[in-house]
Amino acid sequence: MKIGVKYCGGCNSHYDRKAEVEKMERRFSKIHFEPAVYQEEYDGILLVCGCRRACIRNYRSEGARAYLLLQEEKDFEEIDFEEMKKASK
Repeated sequence: MKIGVKYCGGCNSHYDRKAEVEKMERRFSKIHFEPAVYQEEYDGILLVCGCRRACIRNYRSEGARAYLLLQEEKDFEEIDFEEMKKASK
């Protein structure tokens, strides 16, 4: 499974977004994560927001099939990549 990671601009971050992504990458070590590149093929893209404003919530790329909006630390604990995989088909 290939997942793109797209960060917001970080202007109002309430938590360490990079640290949460790194923890998630260790937790799901069998999944390939990389910075999201427009029009690249992905099973899904994680939209990592630093606050509830979620300024990147409307980001879309032609090569992605599913999106998951992460706005706070607890969202990382609730990730279900199996559901994302089903949605991408």
